[in-house]
Formats: sequence, structure tokens, C-alpha cells
Amino acid sequence: MTTRAAVLVIAAATLSMLVGLFVGNLEGGPGIVDTPVYMGYGDRIEDGQIPYRDFAVEYPPIALLPFAIPSLISSTQDEYDSLFQALMIFAFAGCAVLIVLSLHALGSTTARMIVSVLAFWAGIALLGPFLMTRFAATTGTS
Repeated sequence: MTTRAAVLVIAAATLSMLVGLFVGNLEGGPGIVDTPVYMGYGDRIEDGQIPYRDFAVEYPPIALLPFAIPSLISSTQDEYDSLFQALMIFAFAGCAVLIVLSLHALGSTTARMIVSVLAFWAGIALLGPFLMTRFAATTGTS
């Protein structure tokens, strides 16, 4: 990886976290939140139940990680929501890093990488707090 790409990766990850924190603290909410459902999945896993066998899950297996991790650490819905939001912010940063790395691998210019990450952040800003309470909005699953 070149120095240019490394700097862009670090900048994209750091600024994505700031964008996520900004969006997460916007006033108002999405109206409907899914985190209680996710917490229920996580709590069942924590209790020793096996997804798809002991209870129905509408998400693919890898989606269970961000549902279960906050359940293992939190004891209230507010704590769970905060931890889930933190995971989504890290996911935003990871996506921005992947955008930069993939465009770098394709030989894109610095300007194209910056514009692409800016477009990604604009999408996050437009969807606002909705992204902090919905896993499907950030992963493309339904």
C-alpha cells in the first residue's frame, strides 16, 4: 500500500467515526427501532439457545455477531442501544476503509477516492439516526 492510500484509509476511518457520532446524536429518531428485536436475539444466544434451531431469525448467521456482542456486555436496553450504535459506527469506518482500498486497488485517483467516501458519508447523513437502530439499512439484508 502506498503512503497516499494509507493516509486516505486513516482519514476515511477517523472521519467516518466522527460522521457516525454526529449522525447518532442528531435530534429526533427513526420512529421505529429494531434494537429490541436484536437484543432479544442476543439474549437468547447468551442464554444458550441456538439460532435457527431454538428460535427463528430473519438475518443471516454473520449478522448475529453485532446482535449478540452488545447483549453479552449490556444489561439494559439503553446500554444495548449505545453498544449497537458504537458497532454501527465502527461498521461505517470499515466500509469507508474498504471503499478506499478497493479504489486504490483499481488504480483510482485520490480525487475519486475522496469523492466516493464523501458520497458514502452523504448517504449516512441523509439516513440519519435510522442507521443507528436498523441493521438491515447498513448491511443490505432484510
